[in-house]
Amino acid sequence: MYRKCVAVLVLDFESKEILSFQRSDFPKSWQVPQGGSDKNETYENAAKRELFEETGIKCDKFESSCGPFEYNYPKNCTFKEKGQTQYWFLARWEKQEIKLNHEFQAYKWQSKEDLIFNYPEFKKSSLISALESFSKFL
Repeated sequence: MYRKCVAVLVLDFESKEILSFQRSDFPKSWQVPQGGSDKNETYENAAKRELFEETGIKCDKFESSCGPFEYNYPKNCTFKEKGQTQYWFLARWEKQEIKLNHEFQAYKWQSKEDLIFNYPEFKKSSLISALESFSKFL
């Protein structure tokens, strides 16, 4: 069984850089805002909620969406699910104050290549699929 979740790429359309976040629990890992969808919540609404809860960024409308893409958790994980099915959303950066919650300790802008390099290994396939789907924007 796979957990249904959403992920959001915040893109600066001028520089083509992606806003990434350093995890508090795994400081070597950088990722994008993501999380599960609540019961009866649309994936788009879940993406807006997760983006705001984790970063303080409000997004009224996404530029694009894609997925779902699946990935498996590492073998040593204790989650009841096998992995996650991610639905991806692309948000245009609108200069806003960023307010990190407890999940992240820092943020920075990265090229897509740097983000792939710094992304958690077991999640990379989903990220790469999303980047390919959003390639016309990148």
